[in-house]
Formats: sequence, structure tokens, C-alpha cells
Amino acid sequence: MNFELLDILVAGSMTMKSLILLLPTHTLSDNDVNAKLNIDKIMAKHPNYLKNHEINNLVNFIFIDNFKTDPHLNPNNLDYLFELKVVKETFSAYCFKSLDEIKENHQFVSDVYSRIGAYVIQLLRIRSIVDPEYKISVNSHNVSNYDYLIVKSYWINDEGKKERKFSKLIGRSDEFPGGKMGEKAQEVGLTKIQEVMFAHYKEIYV
Repeated sequence: MNFELLDILVAGSMTMKSLILLLPTHTLSDNDVNAKLNIDKIMAKHPNYLKNHEINNLVNFIFIDNFKTDPHLNPNNLDYLFELKVVKETFSAYCFKSLDEIKENHQFVSDVYSRIGAYVIQLLRIRSIVDPEYKISVNSHNVSNYDYLIVKSYWINDEGKKERKFSKLIGRSDEFPGGKMGEKAQEVGLTKIQEVMFAHYKEIYV
């Protein structure tokens, strides 16, 4: 019998329950509403799973980003959004493959969960680049006596936990009107930390 890979995932309900915790609990943004339409189209192609809550939760997790702001408003996000799109499509396509299609690379059920786990981590990482959680701090240089702005951000480690990892010098504080909270510092800081994070991402996945 040609079982679907999703049949294995449904059996492992703990994986699905953990994904439920990552789903948004507030009103969906316009981008997520559009994603919901795409989800409906995908699920329509797989009618056997239309009423399966576990599979619907998985597909919702893949396509609903739950961003704080609209990333499409930032022109620097084009490359990051394209990579996010690729990861979503690859992840969802994998989930709807049959076991016969993946048997060459999967000997055990644990191989399926390992691959799913890797996709989850990759998806969380590219999302953290598109919409990073970052902070700008002021550091004083003991020799020059100048104050410098440093931007710092988090990364999703291999265990799926958030950890502080990246930092990047923005420039002297007096070069930025309003200091670390000024619009210029926030824009430059965001751009620089995204570049650092994406460079690290590409070292892993490209």
C-alpha cells in the first residue's frame, strides 16, 4: 500500500502538538489571510486530510508567518522573502510525498521526524531574518571616549531555542540623530543585522 508520509506524522501526535504552540493566536494580518487562501488551495488537493486537525495545524504552521510588521514594506527584504517562499514550498511538498518517493533517503520512521524537525528549524530561522528581534545598545570606547551603537539579535539554535548570537557595529552615536532610538539608527541597525544573519544562514543551507 502506498502510504502518505503524513500518515506517519499524524501518528506522532506530539510533533503536531508542539507545532500548535507556535501558531498565531491573534487576528491574522493581511499577508497571513492571503496565506490562508493558499493553504485552502493546498488542502483541496488532498481531500483525505481536509478534516484532519493535525495536518491542518502543520500546514498552517508552514504558511502563516505571524510577523509583527509587514515585511513587504521593507525593500531590503526581497532576497529574504524569496528564500522564505522557497523553504515553505519545499517543506510543504515534502509533507505530501508518499513513502515510496522518499524511501531512498529514509530507512526508519525516525528519519522522517528528523527531516521534519530540520525543516521546522530552517523555517524559524529564515523567519527570524525577515522579521528579526533585535536591540541597539550604546558602548563607550575607553580610548577615543566616543559612544558607539551596536545592534544585537537572536538566532534559533539546533534545539529550536532562541539564543543571543549576532552583533554588529552600526557607528558612532553622534552620527545618528536621536541616538539608538532614532529612525536612522533603527533602519541601519536592522539592515546590518539582517545581512549578518543571512550570511550565517547561507553558510548552513546554501
